[in-house]
Amino acid sequence: MFVRVWISFLSVLTTVSEARVLIGTLPTEAHGVRGTLYVHDDVTLLIDQFYYDGSAPAAYPYFYIKGNVPNDAGGGIKISGRLTMRYTGQTLTLTMPSPYTVY
Repeated sequence: MFVRVWISFLSVLTTVSEARVLIGTLPTEAHGVRGTLYVHDDVTLLIDQFYYDGSAPAAYPYFYIKGNVPNDAGGGIKISGRLTMRYTGQTLTLTMPSPYTVY
């Protein structure tokens, strides 16, 4: 079983807090994944209060460009390496792969 952390960008960024822009909350679909997603800079995303049970054999954060819908066949772009540990409220920092940026 594969777990993907779906990160879909909204067209309107709503709240600025300490040089971070709030995107929204992650949907909880499997393995207790949840957290609040922020943009830190043009290539860095932060997931604050990130939870993941660590038990999926292949869990990767992916992002999708607006208009692309995530599905079981994939199609997303991996943001970072495999999530290999349990997260219990930590901040997860993700760096966009080149040539992609957040904006």
